[in-house]
Amino acid sequence: MKSGTWFGLLAPAKTPEPVIARLAATTQDMLRDPAIRAKFTELGAEVTGLGPAEFAKFLKDETARLSIVIRNANIRLD
Repeated sequence: MKSGTWFGLLAPAKTPEPVIARLAATTQDMLRDPAIRAKFTELGAEVTGLGPAEFAKFLKDETARLSIVIRNANIRLD
């Protein structure tokens, strides 16, 4: 099984689309900054910079994939 650590920005449900678009654009601008990219690389991170739709799909796919692992391993929250 493939596993890793990822970081992303999330906003509350029902955040207006213009706010999401502005946050996404600002984040993309920041991730294009060579100094910021260099710092992430120095820390061992790979910058992908997914947009809101791509990140939503990633979260959905990860949830589905890890749900199977949790069910098969009978992992329970105490």
